[in-house]
Amino acid sequence: MSTTEMSRAAAYVRCSTDQQDQSIPDQQKAILEYASEHDLVVVKWFTDEGKSGTRAENRPGFQELQDVVKNGDRDFSSLLVYDISRWGRFGDGDEAAHYEFTMKSNGVSVHYTNEGFVNDNSPGSQIIKSVSRTMAGEYSKKLAHLTIRGNQSNAAKGYYNGGPPPYGYRRMLCEPNGTPLYKLAPGDRKADKNQKVKLILGPPDEIEMVRRIYHLYVEQSHSAKSVARLLELERQKGGTPSPRGGAWTQSTVHGMLRNPVYCGRIVWGRRCYHHLIYPLEIGKHHDESEWVVCKDAHPGIITEETWEEAQKGAKRNAGFRRPRATSPYLLVGLIRCMRCGFNYQGQKRSATKKKPNEYAYYVCRSYQRYSRDGCISYSIPKEKIEKEVIDQIYERLRRSKAMDRIARQLQKQLARESLSLDDRLADLQSELQETEIKEQRLLKFVEIGELPPQTAGVQFKQLEADKDRLREEIAALEATEVTEIDPKDALKQIMAFLKNFRQILKEGTLDEQRTLIRCFVDRVEVDPDAPTVEVFMYKVPEFNLEELQELETVTS
Repeated sequence: MSTTEMSRAAAYVRCSTDQQDQSIPDQQKAILEYASEHDLVVVKWFTDEGKSGTRAENRPGFQELQDVVKNGDRDFSSLLVYDISRWGRFGDGDEAAHYEFTMKSNGVSVHYTNEGFVNDNSPGSQIIKSVSRTMAGEYSKKLAHLTIRGNQSNAAKGYYNGGPPPYGYRRMLCEPNGTPLYKLAPGDRKADKNQKVKLILGPPDEIEMVRRIYHLYVEQSHSAKSVARLLELERQKGGTPSPRGGAWTQSTVHGMLRNPVYCGRIVWGRRCYHHLIYPLEIGKHHDESEWVVCKDAHPGIITEETWEEAQKGAKRNAGFRRPRATSPYLLVGLIRCMRCGFNYQGQKRSATKKKPNEYAYYVCRSYQRYSRDGCISYSIPKEKIEKEVIDQIYERLRRSKAMDRIARQLQKQLARESLSLDDRLADLQSELQETEIKEQRLLKFVEIGELPPQTAGVQFKQLEADKDRLREEIAALEATEVTEIDPKDALKQIMAFLKNFRQILKEGTLDEQRTLIRCFVDRVEVDPDAPTVEVFMYKVPEFNLEELQELETVTS
């Protein structure tokens, strides 16, 4: 028989890593036999090897099939699939039906070659398909539960559950009883599913880098962003690259600081990842009581104490919030609780019959949000603490050498602003380099057939747009000149500002008052257990000349 349009067919084959799956060659053989018996010629194959059937978006071959059919760019009218489970093991059977309906509505009929029924849209075939889809999905759900239980058991015993090892570690293959066999090379997998994997220390230079990152963050109080910036500047001068071999970024450093593996722990189950079991909670955090934690599972690179200090630092950063423009509280964002690390925020108690006067105060944000589960109740009267801070500023200004120190600080401040420009330029160049690496990686996936060109096209366009934007920002920064400020004029402006300090606090807007206070006050620390309140002032006031210029209407 000649190959006509009605006799031309495509075929879709898929197998996952599950050893119970039919292999790709077995499926192809069965499909070709079916095609021969039904006078069909297979003119195109769509293949997903080593791909789970639970999600359509993770299957390049399946996505290519959908695109070809929807775009009308096809030379076949039938699609042959080994069975319903090869089409997909979706958690919701309606999803499998949706993709089949897409085929049918675009003129392509779907035939399951090894299901034992004819897919002719009859009531009988509809019932069989519905049951088969449900069974296929339930199989994956059951497998997912088994996998989770296996991962929980492994983690509880200190074994590593898979994936590339964290930076600073390597993987050791072990017998089921834990006896070490040999170190796994990058990309190697265990041959026997009953074998286990343990983490072992990696190269000394990686270990030293991890310790340095924690030292900068914990001991020297750097932020994750400043650590990343420092490491990236060193990398650009020939220093150590990031774990992925490219630029250091804030997210890379933050991930290392939040990973308990570095203090010797294996922690499993912190977040919801499996879409079949947690379809509406993907990415959400489990309660800590549900985590599986094994301490001393492997040699730690840092101590438990260093790890805990790093988490306290992250918690303090999480507790910081900028004040709202309309907030009448002058010290919002400056007062920090030393018990829990959160900021104090302004509160107001309305007048009542028993207490006819309104009462404004500052209270710990953790206590306000979580009650005693977050912190203890300790409030500070608004008027009292604000007056104490302002009085300390007045006292600072009365000192005879204050003006001389301010004058000497001007040139240092200009140097810092110039450095800030350089840092921003380095950040943009690092981001541009990382974007180019992503583009190269995407191109590699297309070349080796892991990603269809149609799917990659949209991502290429977005990456190109990101590169154009970054190049424009870099060009604009490189063309920026640091404004030269006459020290005499600047000193004159600041002297006028200091002279009218009381007037600004009395007559200025809330933003103007906050700007003044933040020139002098670094932070206010509250220890609710003592209880004590301590105000920390800058040795020399931190002036932002642009902000001071906005206050000229008050000082003139």
